[in-house]
Amino acid sequence: MYETAQSDRNLCAKEHKFSFRILSRGCVPISPFLQGKVFDPEALPTLNAVFVDVCARLGLTDKDDPAARFVAEKIIGLASGGEYDREGLRQAAFSLFEIKA
Repeated sequence: MYETAQSDRNLCAKEHKFSFRILSRGCVPISPFLQGKVFDPEALPTLNAVFVDVCARLGLTDKDDPAARFVAEKIIGLASGGEYDREGLRQAAFSLFEIKA
């Protein structure tokens, strides 16, 4: 199990430039922005993937950038409205930030 966690940590460090909280399911860079919001564990990988995708499209690489916080808050807000489908959430976020798919 430790090897898997270490492997996940290495993969995350290579793929993203954010600070990470390593969970049993891998890296979740959006987790510091959840601020007490509760989602099903199955929703977290979707939130994370959409957050990372939107940040990459916007050129955001620093989790401490206020723009990254703004992106996270908007994605969490969309998901709080019940949008958990990865593609649906992605499209809603792209639309919100006027990103061409």
